[in-house]
Formats: sequence, C-alpha cells, structure tokens
Amino acid sequence: MDKIYADKMIEKYQTMFYGFALSKTYTIDEAEELAARIVLEAYVTLLKVDDISNWDGYLYRIASGVYARYVKEIKRNSNFAIDDMEITSDVDFTKEIMQSEDYKLIKREISWLSKIQREIIYMHYYENNKISYISHALNLPVGTVKWHLHDAKKIMKEGMEIVRNSGELGIKPVSFCNMGHNGWAGDKGDTSDFLNTKLRQNIAYSAYFDAKTVSEIATELGVSPVFIEDEVDILEEYGFLDKLSGNKYLTNIKIDNVPLIAFDEIINLQKEISKIICDEYVPLLESKFINYHELGIYIPENDFGYLLWSLVPMSLGGQFWDKAFSDSCLLEGTHYRVKRKDGGDFIAHASIADNEKDLNINAHFISSGDMTRGSMQYPVASWQLSSDFDLREFGWRDNLTSDFESLYLFMIGKMDKNEATLDKFRRLYDRGLIINNNGKDEINVVVVNVHRDDNNKVNGWSNDLFSLLPAYPDNMIRKVKEKTHLIYEIEKKYYPKHMHKLVEYYANLDINKIMVLDELVERGVLKPLTEAQKKGVMTVIFSDTLPN
Repeated sequence: MDKIYADKMIEKYQTMFYGFALSKTYTIDEAEELAARIVLEAYVTLLKVDDISNWDGYLYRIASGVYARYVKEIKRNSNFAIDDMEITSDVDFTKEIMQSEDYKLIKREISWLSKIQREIIYMHYYENNKISYISHALNLPVGTVKWHLHDAKKIMKEGMEIVRNSGELGIKPVSFCNMGHNGWAGDKGDTSDFLNTKLRQNIAYSAYFDAKTVSEIATELGVSPVFIEDEVDILEEYGFLDKLSGNKYLTNIKIDNVPLIAFDEIINLQKEISKIICDEYVPLLESKFINYHELGIYIPENDFGYLLWSLVPMSLGGQFWDKAFSDSCLLEGTHYRVKRKDGGDFIAHASIADNEKDLNINAHFISSGDMTRGSMQYPVASWQLSSDFDLREFGWRDNLTSDFESLYLFMIGKMDKNEATLDKFRRLYDRGLIINNNGKDEINVVVVNVHRDDNNKVNGWSNDLFSLLPAYPDNMIRKVKEKTHLIYEIEKKYYPKHMHKLVEYYANLDINKIMVLDELVERGVLKPLTEAQKKGVMTVIFSDTLPN
C-alpha cells in the first residue's frame, strides 16, 4: 500500500484504536500504551497489503491481535486472574512483520535515532515496558518519554521514505599521517594516540569543513550513529571536536591536505626564503660565535661547523623566531591550543595521506618541532631537533629527560660505568649523547655553560646563548614576510575558515630549516656530517658544567 494512503487511514482510525484500548484497560496510561502498540503494528501491516474490502473488520482484527499479546504479557508479569477477559482474536502478525522489508527498514531507522530515543523505543516496543517504568528507569518525566516516543516515530517514518546514501567518506575514506602536536602531550599521548583508528580519523575529517550532527557525520561515513556516538564523545571530551549549538560538532585539528600542484609552489617559496636566510643571517651567526670558547660552549672535536649544524635551526625557531615573525594577535580569542583532561596542552595537527603526493614529496624536508626538556633534579636542560640528518630512530617519546640527567652525572664524574649503570650508559650510546672513541667515552653533543637560578635550575631559555643570538636584519624580515604571506595565500583556500588564523600563524613560523641546512651544505658553509656526528647532531645541552 502507498505510504501516504496508509498514513491517511491510520490517522482516520486512530481514535478508534484509542477507544478500543480504553475499553480493554483500566487506566489512561495503559490505554495510551496499548493504542501506541496497535498503531505501530497496523501501520507496518498496511504497508504490506493492497486491497482491503472491510477496513473496520481488518483493523479490528489487528487491534485484537495486539490486545491478545498484551493480555498474555500481563498474565506472565502479574498474579491477578484474567480468565474472564475476552480475547476476541488469535491473529498474530508478528512473524509476517518480522520477515517484511518494512520491518527491516524500521530496524534500520531505529539505529539512526539518538541514543536516548533508541533506548526508549527498545524498552517500549522490544522489551514491552510501560511508559511509567521507562520514566523511572531513565529518570525522565513521563511527558518527556512520551514526547521522545512521538518524535522517534516521526523521525523513523520520515527515514523510511528516503534512501540513505553514504557520503564520499563512506565510499572513499581518508587516512591520516604525520599526526602530532605543538605543545605538551598528556598522559594519554598526542593526536596520533587519539586518532589511532580510521573511524576516528574520518569522523574528524567529516566535521572539518562544516559543523555536523552525529547523524550527519554517520550519513557521511555510511554507518549507523550507534557506532560513532562514543567515538564522538571521546574526541569532544579531549578537545579534538568542539560541540556547537544544535548538537553540531566542528573539528579542532589542523588537517593538511594541500594538493601537489600547490605544494610545489610552496616548496619553491620556502627555497627562496632559505636563500635569503643564508645570505643575510647565517654570516651574522658565524661572526658572533666564532670565538665560542670565550662564550662557554663545548663542541666535540672543536668542530665549529658542528656548532652551526645546531645553532642555525635553533636560531630559526622557538621564541626567538616567534618574537620577530609571528603576529600574536592572530590567535587572540581562539582556542587551537587545548588544555586536555589528561594534562595535555597542545595544538593538534595531521595530514591526509596521499599516495601520489607522498611519492613526490621529499621526506628529507620533514623535521620535528623544537623539543625542549628540563630536569627538576639537576641543573641541566636540552634542546633537540629530529630530522633526516640524524640517526635517531624515534621521535619525541624517546626524548627522555632522564637521559640528559644521566649525561649530567657522567659529565660531573658521578656516574661510573658498572653493572648498576649499564642500562643508563646504553641509553647514552643509543641516543648519541656519548660515543666511545678508542676505548674512551666522550661527549658527542654541544654543551653550553649557563647559570643556575634561585631554585638551583638551569636558566636554559633565557641564558647567555640566546641573548647572544644576533637580531634578524630588518631587510631580511621584510623579504621573508613577503614570501610567507604568499604561502598563506596559497594554503588558506585548502583549509576551512575557522582554521585560517592558525594557517596564517604557521605560515610565518614554519620555516623549512632543512632547506636552509641543504643550502649551506651546497654553498660549502657546512660540511657533510660524519657517522658519529649524525648520532648527536642538532642537540644542545644547557648545564652549569662543561665537559673536561
């Protein structure tokens, strides 16, 4: 039967159903409950039939069949006698309905309801619980339960009339790569730990350009909301999704998906920036630190070039670059950096994996952000950058403060090599902090002598080294900003509007330090690294003690 005609007939006989239910029960609540069951079964049944010669008799038999099962249920759940009750029909359409296509559609549409409506529908129609029981069990007013039942049936009816097609992500899901953070990871880890499944990655991407409800996200992914509700809750709880009005969610992760043709333009601009820096700033660094002995700096084998390998990328990042190039006003009023429940405090970022792009992008250009560590126990701190130039196999998780504390004890002669310290020495070797040269253990990284503060800590980020860094020439700042603005103009069209401020902020900060180092090697300013140097390159230790 046509759905529109079935709706019309159900509406016409609704009063009859209620009158029938009221005549068979003792309270209004029971009558409403029985009438609701009759309406549901009548509607499903009418959709499967065409010609009905006697509408009154046909629908009466349906109502009687529902009432018969209702009576049996009462008999199972109560002790009072029902022998005198009239059972007018033994018609049972349950099996027919269960096997019908419409029943399958009903089950499908139940899965697309909200969590609370699914629970109410299931408790009422599948477990045959009364509205008063559901109200008590869910701690909801009776009126609220009734409203949810009414609204759920309306939503189900509308859903049965449409074809639910998957969005693009349901057909071709994305995968994330280069997931990381800018800030401090918490106890549960960083972006890569929270977005460690394809489902969570696609949830995040589906709500990246436009805010979506759970149902809209589910439609885009081609799955039931049942399977994503908990995932959405977790991502929202830890700040990867923002919950907006109307129960919509918007992703708070910087997701990079710049196409290859635009990426090539950006690479060329970054190379131009690298040449500007090599022309106008690196010579200032060289002249400032050529007398490094007098500045309290230790360099393995007194190789000044090895100092430059660390000094150049250090001077192009962190607070020093930030003060000159970032517009702090860009991030005012934003909350890209989230304080998360597990103690994390970071900006989340990721990239869309693209096989074509991955084949064309030189992984050599990728590096970590500045990683800093500071000991609460000893006067030692560190700066490190990981890149294709070093031989370190792991990232920020393996950059342990305890290793630098062991190095400090070794430098001051308070950690001899014995059975009790073998694991610590093994870590120092593996991390490239020390090497064994002809049977002698030697420090393999740059060490800068700094002073202790009043709390006996190394004043590592306001020390003499940073105060000695030459200021960026005004002409260089102007030229670089012109290039970074062009990069932003290229990039912003590939990001949602709510990410534009962060994209512009990073366009100013994300100088490709590896390209600068490549340019210096090509010019002969830097020599290729030895195998020993590759183990400890781009690592600077700040300590109140220098190696002997």
